[in-house]
Amino acid sequence: MNRVHESARTPQDQTEQGELQTAATQPAQGEQQTQQAHGEQPMQPAATFNGAPLTAAPGATIAAALIGSGRQSWRTTRGGAARGLFCGIGVCFDCIVTIDGESGQRACMIPLANGMTITSADA
Repeated sequence: MNRVHESARTPQDQTEQGELQTAATQPAQGEQQTQQAHGEQPMQPAATFNGAPLTAAPGATIAAALIGSGRQSWRTTRGGAARGLFCGIGVCFDCIVTIDGESGQRACMIPLANGMTITSADA
């Protein structure tokens, strides 16, 4: 194997790598300037939850949108206990919702998208 130890990399290599990582996560400079020049903000996805409007920042999960809208829970167990976001990484089933008629979806794993119809798992 031909591995290069991190300390063997030159500062220029490290700078270039950092620039590549930054470029991959940010909008292109021209695109960002165009949005700012026209006063545009990135489009917020809009959906509904149990018939009420639901919006969030681009890339936010359904669970983040629900928490951001002031909801701490969005379903109940058979015993009546409130459930919402617990682990936030898709391991548990506390945050399940029905999305566009498909039940058993983990709200913490699915980004909010335009036009989604989301309902409580027990609605």
